[in-house]
Amino acid sequence: MADAHLVYLGLGGHRAALEAIAAKARFDGRVHVVDAVPPDDLLAMIGDADVDAIPLKRSTLNHVLATPNKLFESIAAGVPVVVSDLPEMRRIVMDDPDGPLGAAFWPVTPTAIAGALREILHRPDGEREALRARCRAAAAARWNWETESRALVALYADLTSLKR
Repeated sequence: MADAHLVYLGLGGHRAALEAIAAKARFDGRVHVVDAVPPDDLLAMIGDADVDAIPLKRSTLNHVLATPNKLFESIAAGVPVVVSDLPEMRRIVMDDPDGPLGAAFWPVTPTAIAGALREILHRPDGEREALRARCRAAAAARWNWETESRALVALYADLTSLKR
């Protein structure tokens, strides 16, 4: 993947280290550290990406059950995702009723992450575009606030009925 570019988007405690990595000659300007963007601009900012990686280690229960915002943001932008093979992210990405929204991998080694990225990047153009369309359709049908909020309101109603 010598022609791939890696973009770290957002602020964080690792920024200086990431900038030092990005400056190394061996990356030939293909690693980019970009400031956070306003939420209203995010989907447009990431929409041209070919794939998004969400590598979480199985180090805490929070990670095991995680469904990070960036997962849903990427799907909404039509960007396929490669995620750690953890229960909730796997369910969302691999068990979508219309087909996978990306790939799952076990993030033990950089090779495993690279393999999952290649799985998406090396697909023929038509397959990649179908995957992007499937992501956008899943976001419109299932993975959006309007849909999820109905389940949350129903849960609150169930909980409040238990007090009576």
